[in-house]
This record gives sequence, C-alpha cells and structure tokens, in this order.
Amino acid sequence: MTTIRKGIRGILLCLAVLLVSACTLVSCGSKEDASVTFMVQNENGAWEQYAQVDAKDGKVTLPQDPTKTNYVFRDWYDYSGTPTPFRNDGVTGAVTVYAYFVPAQVQVSVNGGDSEQKKLEELDALTWQYTADALKYNLSFDGWYTDASYAVKYEVGADVTELFGRYLAHVVFGDGYQNALYEADIPVGEKLTAPNATVAKDSDGNDVSFESKYILQSYMDPVSVSYVADGSSVDFGKAVSGNMTVRVRWQTPGLGFSRDNDSGNYYLDFVDSSVKGIKDFPVVSILSANAVVRQEETEDGIQLTYGNVTGVMADTLGSNYSGAKVFLFDEGIEWIAKFNGSEASELETVQLPSTLKVLERSFNVMPRLKSVTLPSKLVSVLDCFWAEYETTADVLKPKSDKAYDFAIAIPDSVTNIARLPENVTFGEKSVFTRDESDSRIYLVNGTDKVLASDYQKNVRDGVLEVPSGVTKIQVGLYSAIQADVLKLPATVTQASYNASVSIVPGYNGATKSRGGLLYRPNVIADPTRDYAGADWFSVVSTLGEGIGRVELDNTKMPTKFKNFNFVYSTGNYDTLLYSEMNGYPVVFTKEIAAGTAVTVNIFASSEMTGFSKSYSSKKLIKSGEKLSKEAIEEALGLNELPYTYTITTLTEMDKAFDPNATVTRNLYIILKLEYDKYGITTSENADGTLTVTGFDSANAQPVPNEDGLYIVNIPAAIGGKRVTAIAAGAFMDNESIAQVYIKNSVKVIGENAFRNTANLHRVVIEQGGLEEIGSYAFGDAGCYLDPVKNLYVASGELELVLPLANLKTLAPYAFKTRAIKMFTPVAGEENRYLLSYPWSKNYVYPNAKVGDFFFVCGGAGNNYGIVKYTGSEVVKKNSAGGEADVTVYDVQYLATAGGYAGGSDTFAIGRTMRYYESNWPVAGTA
Repeated sequence: MTTIRKGIRGILLCLAVLLVSACTLVSCGSKEDASVTFMVQNENGAWEQYAQVDAKDGKVTLPQDPTKTNYVFRDWYDYSGTPTPFRNDGVTGAVTVYAYFVPAQVQVSVNGGDSEQKKLEELDALTWQYTADALKYNLSFDGWYTDASYAVKYEVGADVTELFGRYLAHVVFGDGYQNALYEADIPVGEKLTAPNATVAKDSDGNDVSFESKYILQSYMDPVSVSYVADGSSVDFGKAVSGNMTVRVRWQTPGLGFSRDNDSGNYYLDFVDSSVKGIKDFPVVSILSANAVVRQEETEDGIQLTYGNVTGVMADTLGSNYSGAKVFLFDEGIEWIAKFNGSEASELETVQLPSTLKVLERSFNVMPRLKSVTLPSKLVSVLDCFWAEYETTADVLKPKSDKAYDFAIAIPDSVTNIARLPENVTFGEKSVFTRDESDSRIYLVNGTDKVLASDYQKNVRDGVLEVPSGVTKIQVGLYSAIQADVLKLPATVTQASYNASVSIVPGYNGATKSRGGLLYRPNVIADPTRDYAGADWFSVVSTLGEGIGRVELDNTKMPTKFKNFNFVYSTGNYDTLLYSEMNGYPVVFTKEIAAGTAVTVNIFASSEMTGFSKSYSSKKLIKSGEKLSKEAIEEALGLNELPYTYTITTLTEMDKAFDPNATVTRNLYIILKLEYDKYGITTSENADGTLTVTGFDSANAQPVPNEDGLYIVNIPAAIGGKRVTAIAAGAFMDNESIAQVYIKNSVKVIGENAFRNTANLHRVVIEQGGLEEIGSYAFGDAGCYLDPVKNLYVASGELELVLPLANLKTLAPYAFKTRAIKMFTPVAGEENRYLLSYPWSKNYVYPNAKVGDFFFVCGGAGNNYGIVKYTGSEVVKKNSAGGEADVTVYDVQYLATAGGYAGGSDTFAIGRTMRYYESNWPVAGTA
C-alpha cells in the first residue's frame, strides 16, 4: 500500500510541474502582461527567441517572416493545446508561438536534361553527387543557376522553383613553350571558339580573331599554326565532351626544307638569317608531320606546301637562333645532324622526340645547356656533346677533350657510338663500357673489342698508343686528335663502321654530299667518290696533319683494313688515300726474322729539279743486314741524272737514316735532293754569316731546255757559314735568272733585290725564316719594258711561294709587278687568313697576335693581298633593333699582287670583306 501511494504522489507531482511549465510557456499571464513571444529553432535544433511583441487590444504586430536554408516558412503555431496556427486575436496574457517550416521543393535539371523535383534541403547532397560524377569523367560541376541560360548563379536561401546545373570541361591551349597560352572552362556540349572567330576590335576598329588575340606569338610563323588534341586535329565545329589539352603546333620563321626524292620525306637544311629578330626568339620549334615546307607568293596569295619532316641537317640552326633558350623537335623527327651552338648561344633546354634514332655532330658548343635527356629508341650517337668544337670549317671536330659539367646518360638502345666526351655514362645493360684508367670507351661483342672513343689526354710525347687487345677501331675516331704517331697493336685488324643509312629513310639522300656519318653499303667499294666526307669510312682522316703517321705492329696491312681507312681529307670533296700520299704516312713496324727479306721503301724528290721517284723492293736487303747510302742512290738511279746534285735530306721515319744500323724491319726512307750549284756571290758579315750579293753564272745550274736561263739556289749555309740575307739590288736588272730557291736561314730580302728581273717566273721561299722584305724587292720582276707602250708588261706569270708566319716588316711596293697574279702560301699556311677564307664560316685565325701578317683571299680562292693585324676592339652596334657586341678587327693593308685583276676585291674592303656571311667589319688603312 505504501508503494502505491508513493507512485500516485509522483504522478501528481509531474502533472503539477507540467501545469507550471504550460503556464510559463503559454498564457497563464494576466491581461496587463499580454504579449507574444516568437520562437525559431536554430541550426542546432535549439529554440531561440526570435521576437517579443506586446499586445494591444488583443493583437500584436507580427515580425518579419523568419528564414531557414532550404525550407519554406508556413506560419506561427500555438502549441498550448492542440497545435493550431496563431490567429493573432484575443491575446490577453503572455503567449508563446513557434515558427513552422516545411522543406522547399524545386525542379532540378543538369546539362539541359529532363528536370525532376527535389527537396531544397537535399541540394547540398545533390551538389556533392554531381561533383563526384563530373570528376569521374574528368570534368567539373559548375554549381546551380536560376535560369536555363546559366546567367544567374543560385544563392542559398533564394526563393526558387527551378534550378539548373551543368558540367564544365577545362580547355587549355599550350605551345610546348608556354603551357597555357589560353585556358577556359567550357560547358559540355558547347563548341570551342574557332581560331578565326572575331573576339575583339583593335584600336582602329578592325576585327581581332581568337587566334590573333590569344595564340599567335612573335616566335611563331603564323601560316604554320595548327591545333591538335589527343593526336588528332581539333574539330572546332564539334561539341566539347570533356576536358581538353589543345597543343598549338607551330614552327619558327626562317626554316627552309628540302625533299629527299627516295623517301619523299623532307629535311631541314637551311635557315634564313635575314628574318627580323631571329636572334631574339626565345624558343625554336621544328615540326614533323604535316609541316609547312614551302611558302610561295602567288596572285591568289601565299601558296603553302605541306610535308613530313623526318630529319634536320642545318649547320647554322643553333647559331642563327642564338638567343633561343629552348628548342623543340617534334615527334616524327628521326635524325638530327650538325645541330650545334656557339659561345653566344643562350640555349638551356632541348626537347627531343621519342622517334629519334640518329644523333650526329650535335649538341656541341652550347655553354648554357643545363642537361640532355636522350630518348629510349636512339640507336646511333656520333661525335656529340663536346664543349669545345670546331663548327665553322668543312671538317667538324672537337677542339679539345673538354666536356659539359653534367652527365649525359646514353640509353641502352644505343648500339653505335663514335667520339663522345668523358661525361657520357652507360647503363648496366649497355653494350658499351668505359675504362676508368684512361676514359676510353669500348664496345665488347664476343671476341671483338671495338675502340669507340679516345682522347687527346692519352697522347704521350706525341705518341698515341692503342692498347693491345683492341680488334677494331671505330671510323671517325681519329679525325680530331693531334699526335705525331698513332700506334696500332697487332690485334687491330679492321675498321668498325657506323650503323647503316637504312635505319632512317631519307637520311642517305639528304646527307650524301654533306658529311653524313652513317655507313653507306652501296658505295663502300669506292667511298671517296660519294662526296660525304671521310669520317664514315676512315679511321684516320687527318693523315699527315692531325695524325702524322700510323704505325701498325704488322709486316703488312691486315687484309680487312682498306686503303680508304687511312686518308687525308680537307672536306666533303677532297680525300686522299694513304696509298696515294708521299712520305709513308702508314707504316708497318713489326720486327722481321733475321735472314728474311725486308721491304725497303724510298721516296725521293726535289722541288728544285722536279725529280720524283718511288721505290719499293724486297730484293735490296734482308733483316740483320745494313743498307748503305750508295745502295740507296744506286737503287734510285741517281747516278744517271743529267746534273750534279746534293742530298739535303735522308731520313727514315722522321729520324736521320743511319747506314751503319742493322735493319730488323721494313724501311721507309725519305730522300730529298737539289742542284749542287748555287749561282750566287756572297760577302761575309761581321758576325761570320753570309749575305748574297749577286749572280754567278759560272756556278749556276742552267734551266733544262731554256737556253741562257739559270736557277739560283740560295742554301742555308756555305762552308759552314749561314746565309742570312740577300743584299739590296743583288739581282736587279738580271735577265738570266728564271728560278730562285731560298732556304729559311735567310731573314732579309733587301730593297730592289729582284727588281727588273725580266725572266723570273718562280720564287720559292722556305718556311720558318723570312722576317723582312724591302721596298721594290720584286718590283717589275718577271716583266720587261715595252718600248711602244713605255711601261713594264709581264713576260709571264711569276709564281711566288711566300711564308708569312715569321714576317715582321713588309716595305711599300715590295710586290709591284704585273707578273705576280696571286700569292702562293707555303705548306702549313694554306689557311692563313685573319677573318675568313671562302670555304669556311665565322673563321677567326687562332691565336692571332698584333703584328702578324695574313693573306687576303678573293671570292675565287686566290690570295691577292697581304694585311698586317693591328688590333681589335669590342664595340656596341645597333643590330636587329637592339645593341649587340661587335668585334672589330683592325688591319693595315700593305700589299696587293700587282698582276691580280679582281675588281672590287683589290682593296680588301669590297667583296672579300662582305661577300661571305662569315666576314665581319674590317678597318683598313692603305
């Protein structure tokens, strides 16, 4: 019973509390306290007072309707009894009412599709759903609009009945250099703005196209621009269905192309250096597929020819676009050759195509290059990546071993290399390996060990010795290294050729006469007639100059070596096989067993007498015996010569031949002789030297078959006393001398020394001695006085072989004679030009010093003048709209070959100094 009472008491207590609460919340107040409290639920669900208004005459002024996101306000409700809308009448006490909201309903459509009704409170969830859906298709959801034209964005809380959403595609136009020339978000289903669509007006009211406003850059050739996305041409009439990256294809102004007839492909082979601003373009682009390869002006406008460009071989590509920091080679390009820079090159980055297979003689002299990334399909890399490289002559080659200061990884796909610097690296799967002791690079294939790269640093005391065990030498390897002797071990038996021209269609025709390095199997029987330079078929191409002599540790040439593997080549059209050369540039040095016949090779010659004879025999001597000087003379038949002679040179492999030495190998003897008559008179100087003072007919050698004419032979010494000068007027007015030979002991040729020597037609001055030539030294030499015209006319042409290297003084009118039509340089001074010679570009004589003398060469290759270098300075010059550093070389013009007839060439300030683009401003004083 007690428990029941306690329960009843609890119930009554709860009822009392509820009644008190109801009185508090609803209308238990007095008439004097008549008011209405308006309550609104906050975002967290708690009720908060929205307003409290006192009643007057039983009514209150209603507050402004409350708002709630995604809901619609219906009315204020009184919950004091059965929930009923608040009537705002008969308020006599304190009343509390509550805001009643219902979820908003809205018609929703997306991307112009059918609409469906949704509660506005679900809009956030719906937005997330569409955003996620758009991302699945690589799109973006643009949110909600209140109109079907997507002009007005929906704002939360706005009273709407319809909402419109859409997906956007992000479209970016990039040119490979600037990643975003233009970008925009375009509604799915709409079309891209066409390139020729008008999007603006210029200051003159003319239409401005989309392409002109947003795409075209100063470094683009406008006619070459096209648009590609996902590998296909962009269809601007098609609706956009997804995000797009539009590649703007373009090529640089000034590029010129030729067509290979065999493949039909085109290759870049020319750059028009006259293009405005060419050196200021920041980027260069070379297209491949569907490139503009020709532009022709016609009555109907510019006619464009399109073609596929698969190769690049323009040796001025890097230098003409010297300001470009980036080069872009398009996909589809398969071979690149002669892409080099200069000290002025700003190039930092090169984008190579994945299609590239051959890279040769490229990436040289690019001082600001940051890195090189080679594509994985590359097969052949030849003569690339040298920091110091000769790019201006016909024979391209490294100037030193210097490499860039970053490593260059050679892909494992590469199977053919030749002449690469020390900074290249190879992967574990590469067929190449480097010997860290000397940096040489080898290709090892079974028993074959091919030497593919060697370096100047391996030359010791003039000798470059290839290690034993090497079986093949890569062609082109020894066209740059300087050495007196190249020694090849007995293991070396043949040359290793580069990859075949067939690996890249179009390469063969494009490079046939321009120095291509790939192997040409169809012409290997006579490669020198292919006019492509020697480095694709020769191991040594500078025989007798860069490499003085090749010594093979054999008794004869291995059968797999060919005579064209060792040559002297000065360019694509000038190759001399070793077997055609004098002086034995290739010799076989293996010792021969005693009692076995040795081959004695002798080359005898005389520039003075014209005598020349080669001798080779195994019958003269056996190993272990000695060879006398008399036996040599007898073998050559010198005793049968119709004149007396003296032997001036008798050497064997650059050393004086010792007839008392025991012979153990083949011999290679050089013999030079000359007349033993001098035809001169001399006087002794205070220092014991001699000066030539005149002609002695009684001791002169007659010119064969020319009665009354003689040869003057001025020796280095007579009776142990050196001949150092030719006196002033020594041979003046002499009509008997026809030829003069002067040894390099002579330092001075005095004034008038050979003046008026009417029958003089040849003067040969030996290199290394002459320092001074007096005025009129050869004045009217080779001329006679015409009594009718009363002037000197040439008896014939006077050949003057003239050394300049030691010359210090050249007096006025030294060569004032009509008989000298040009100056002939001595051996070794063929390229003695300060600024250029016709077959080179951008040439400056290395290590030129103030006071040095140089030839001036005309357009036909004739040396018609002599200048003296007096200094240089760097000046600022306006060039292509801006200032540029220009080096001005000052010279004093001293002499012209008096018989030269070259028009504007004569004074060295006309055609010669501006005819070739390689020549720079020269200030001259006569």
